[in-house]
Amino acid sequence: MKHNMWILIVFFALAGCKGKDGDKLTIWVMGAEGEKIKDVIALFEKENPDISIRIQSIPWSDAHMKLLTSVIGGTTPDICQLGTTWIPEFASMNALASLDRYVEGSDVVKEGNFFEGSWRTNIIGSSIYGIPWYVDTRVLFYRKDILKEVGYDHPPSSWEEMKYLCHGLVRDTNGDGIPERYAINLPTSDAFILLIFIWQAGGDILSPDYTNPTFDDPKIREAFEFYYSFFDEGLAPLGGTADIDLFHAFKIGFLPMFISGPWMIELLSKQVPEIDGRWAVATLPKKETGTSFIGGCNLSIFKNSNNKEAAWRFIEYMSRTENQTRWFELTGDLPAVKAAWDQDVLNVPIITAFGKQLEDARPSPPIPEWEEIRDKMEVYLEEVIYKKRSMDEALEFLQRDVKKILSRR
Repeated sequence: MKHNMWILIVFFALAGCKGKDGDKLTIWVMGAEGEKIKDVIALFEKENPDISIRIQSIPWSDAHMKLLTSVIGGTTPDICQLGTTWIPEFASMNALASLDRYVEGSDVVKEGNFFEGSWRTNIIGSSIYGIPWYVDTRVLFYRKDILKEVGYDHPPSSWEEMKYLCHGLVRDTNGDGIPERYAINLPTSDAFILLIFIWQAGGDILSPDYTNPTFDDPKIREAFEFYYSFFDEGLAPLGGTADIDLFHAFKIGFLPMFISGPWMIELLSKQVPEIDGRWAVATLPKKETGTSFIGGCNLSIFKNSNNKEAAWRFIEYMSRTENQTRWFELTGDLPAVKAAWDQDVLNVPIITAFGKQLEDARPSPPIPEWEEIRDKMEVYLEEVIYKKRSMDEALEFLQRDVKKILSRR
């Protein structure tokens, strides 16, 4: 009896220590990362034997609703991968833990270690609610051989050069108004590309304090006109990627240029390997600036986690230069830590172009209303491109609608 009592005492003492250490973490990871992160977590657990991590992989299509449900039901994980545009929404729900004190005491996670735009995706008010995990940005993909045919041995560097090149690329040999080759693929409704053009023209869609829309700014009209002109001048096909197999169109030269992100590198190599070596990427052409959008994913700790210290140790681990590089090798996801870009594995032209663009890249407005504003921008942009609404009216309605959205705060 006495022997059994000692066994029970030792068992509960050990169990108590384990719980106190907070060594059982749950992490939610989206899409393909959910499978690929297993090897990284195994290495983390080997280095930190007092912490074990349970992974739940969630498809991107289900992720947002599952997160909302978990916040409402109080069943959030300790750590979660969040898209950069989701941080404002979940921070406004008071669901995320502020990481200010952890950052202040960290020798690994420092603001200057990360791309500025990526770090800013986590700042709400004056607090930080996530740490950049990996990044993406939009750049220009182009067929080197086709540009060379029209006298260009380099990508366009300005808006003016871009338009000149596009007119040179279009081919309509029989003059029927239906080109055998367009110059560029642009979606007819893409708020991110429109936002990029607005920034490049020197504008912004909201006041600095994010309380008022600024769609009456002439610089925004200039960006709208630039976007619209590609369709009006027959340089881009109506319908965009919705009606076109972009990979085939890029392969046969029907669309020798398009704007996209780093995920296209692997997709192009798999879908159209026969043109490997004949395409390249470049930073976006400039107006006042060459600014692009910065996205990617961050790692956040939920407010109701009982294992915040252990969760922070995992975030620090993922923020180390060698682990950022390892993650790139596993997935192709671009490192958020700038020092990782000095490694040989990233020193290839297709990748370095992204690194250069990331030095001039901004996040979307860090407000929970962004998704609703984005929807409005895309609706009115498409109506302008299809000539269902005048540009003056579209901008007037955008100013009105976004003002209403912001007034509901």
